[in-house]
Amino acid sequence: MSEASVLAQENFSSIRTLKAYSQEDLQIDRYNMLLEKVFQLSKSGSFWLSDFIASIYFLENLVLVVVLYIGATEVMKGVITTGDLTSFLFYTLYVAVSFTSLSTLWGDLMKSLGSSERVFELLDKSLINETSHKTLEHIKGNIQFQNVLFSYPTRPTLTVLNNLSISIESSNCIALVGHSGCGKSTIASLLLKFYEPTSGTILLDGMDISQLDSKWLRDNIGIVQQDIVLFSGSIFENILYGHPQATKEQVIEAAKTARAHEFITSFTKGYDTEVGEKGVQLSGGQKQRIGIARAILKNPPVLILDEATSALDVENETQVQEAIQNLAKKTTLILIAHRLSTIKFANKIALIQNG
Repeated sequence: MSEASVLAQENFSSIRTLKAYSQEDLQIDRYNMLLEKVFQLSKSGSFWLSDFIASIYFLENLVLVVVLYIGATEVMKGVITTGDLTSFLFYTLYVAVSFTSLSTLWGDLMKSLGSSERVFELLDKSLINETSHKTLEHIKGNIQFQNVLFSYPTRPTLTVLNNLSISIESSNCIALVGHSGCGKSTIASLLLKFYEPTSGTILLDGMDISQLDSKWLRDNIGIVQQDIVLFSGSIFENILYGHPQATKEQVIEAAKTARAHEFITSFTKGYDTEVGEKGVQLSGGQKQRIGIARAILKNPPVLILDEATSALDVENETQVQEAIQNLAKKTTLILIAHRLSTIKFANKIALIQNG
């Protein structure tokens, strides 16, 4: 049933793509196939459980008949009294009813085992244990990747990064370029400790990030991705997510810097406008500018922009890039992009090819 639920959720969240390709019938057929599979398994389980319960009831009644026959024979012989037989029958009936209840519980137990199996799969997964909770008193923003080798856990035979070595100086801007799937975004994920390198070292101001506290590290690194994630709530709340203690004036200033203030104030409710689930009420460009405003408000020593302006038009992209250039003067900036216009002001350009 979980597969059918996942498919239904996927279809609802991708309804526009589904309709654009006129694949409603295909997805309905896939959903019906999964439901049919669930139905057949449920029917098979019901038949088995029915046979099991019927057998229990049959044995229960058979035991009562046997006890009654033997007891009646013993009463006729004078071995026991009628009262003794009646008491014994009641005891037998009490035990039999208990076994009948156990047969019903058996079906519930089987269902629970099926559900618990999925829970135990999650519990058995190994976690990355924090061996150190070190922090740096002050971050300059010098970053080094030294002979980093990495493969994703789900694809251990596919090497994404092969002895990668990159040096990024403090308050400089580096652009990472390369074809799709070459590992540009993986570099960002490794820097944020979403994954650990297979081998090699990643240094922040000379300190191996594996020795740094993960939460502290992420507090000091900002990231704006191509697919901006917005939470249900207002525009103000989504920008404030970057720095919950910020004032309203700081939020508005960050929005102005990201060139988001103009379109926000064009809404009837302004900054109190609800963005909807995952920002469904906003366009891709609007979501990206809110994401950039959120990162600007956070004001981290290190900022990663992963295709952060891909959904902006030329005019807005130019304006946002001016703001990014100003940020680069006091922030170590990592740009991941395809457009030449996005990376032209970088101090260094690194081509990622074959890891």
